[in-house]
Order: sequence, then C-alpha cells, then structure tokens
Amino acid sequence: MQAAYVTSGETGLVHALLSPTSVTTNVAGGSVTVDCETNYPFEDVLSYSITAEKPLDFYVRQPTWASGATLSQQSSFDSETGLHKISLPAGASTFTYIIETAVRTEPRANDTVAVYRGQLLYAAEISAKVTSTGPHAYHNETLYPANYAPPQARDYTMINTTEWNIAIDPSTIIYHPRAAQATSYGQGAAIDPLPTPIFASGAPPMYMTVQSCLIDWPLFMDSVPGSPIPKSERKCLSEAFETKLVPYGSAKVRMTELPTIDL
Repeated sequence: MQAAYVTSGETGLVHALLSPTSVTTNVAGGSVTVDCETNYPFEDVLSYSITAEKPLDFYVRQPTWASGATLSQQSSFDSETGLHKISLPAGASTFTYIIETAVRTEPRANDTVAVYRGQLLYAAEISAKVTSTGPHAYHNETLYPANYAPPQARDYTMINTTEWNIAIDPSTIIYHPRAAQATSYGQGAAIDPLPTPIFASGAPPMYMTVQSCLIDWPLFMDSVPGSPIPKSERKCLSEAFETKLVPYGSAKVRMTELPTIDL
C-alpha cells in the first residue's frame, strides 16, 4: 500500500494518517522511516516502528467519534486538532496506539438508523439466490449481441431467500470481536492478520447481533422496499429473533438503514 503520511520537512514534524503502510522520507534534514501495522478500521490497535536520524515530533489523529485513546509512549493531546503528539529521539522507536471505539447509531429518515463501530458501517446481510447472464436490456431479458461487451461482462440477478422487512431494537446491539486480536499491547504490538480479501462474503470475523422482528414494510412499485411505515404504527409480525450485522462491504445483499422498534 502506498504511504499515507503528511510530513513537514522544515520543522521536524510527522503527522501519521491511520493506515497500514510504510514510508521513508526526509524530515528537518534527516531520513525518517515509519512502519505501521494495523487492522484498522476493523480493529483498534496501530503498531508503529520509527527510525529517525534526528529527533522529531510525531502526531497521530484521534477520530471525532472516538471516546479516547491509549498510547504506550508519553504524549500530549490537543482537543482542538484531535492530534496526539509524541516527541521521539533519534534512532529506533516503537509504540502502540489504541483507539477507544464503541458501537453507535446515527439517525436516518423515517425513524431508521445506521449502525457503526468506529469508521465501519454495519448491515444486515440478506441471503439471496444469485444468477448471471450476458448483458441485456434493463427493461427486459433480451440479450445484447455477443460482441456488445467483453466476455467477462455479466449481468447479475440477486433474489432474496430470507426476509428483509425487519426492525431492530438498537438497545440490544452486542459487538462480537474476533477471538484472536493483537497478541500484545506494549511497545509495538504484534498484529494478527485478518482474512484476505476482507470484504469477501463471510470473511470478516467480527460482527454484531441485535434483537429484531418482522414488520409491515410496503413495496415501491411492487418490486423494491419503499419507505418504512412510521414508528408509531410499527408492530411485530413475528416473535423477536436475533439478526446478525456484518461490515457493510461483505454483505452483498443487505439492509443498512434499519427501522427501529422497542422490543
């Protein structure tokens, strides 16, 4: 991955963006190499290794949604900029940065919510039967001629095989981290890798569960979900059940802005 750092060569400052990466640059007339190992934004630990020819000030950002952060090196925090400052000597240094991350919901239209943990949006994955054909006209099933597009071009149809008309009780959300995370949180944590590609269906080992039920949710033009009915009119059409929420990109058919209901 390309380096993701902002440096100031004259003043001896390095501002590190939150990214797994490696960069070598010149700061205040001296060479600096920064390596960062992390599974962010899926997990919260960033492990930095820095080699510098001259002393420098190193900054890491605390996201606005974070409730705080822990650094294994002495640091100072500027609440206006959201930056933690670590003064590093010449030579080799390592430190671990842990962002304090929690589940949160953000309101959307029609009494729905989007569910986040840190930067990651989570969604209810809907099981589907997936078929494909060559490219065809959007309004019918007439295939275009074979030379219309490269042979790799396909049109996919995804038909849900499980119910999508669910409402959730946000107060019941539980986050389930993966069993194996960073093996140590000291000076330079060892970061256990995540599955690759991480956004493949079923790949992310972390998920959420939430209590939910089926509700009346009308279709738009008899084909796709329309606007949910007002919350005051929502009633469970089923017993409460557990719904699994997964990182958005790994759910190929999904419900993301979820109606709320009190269970």
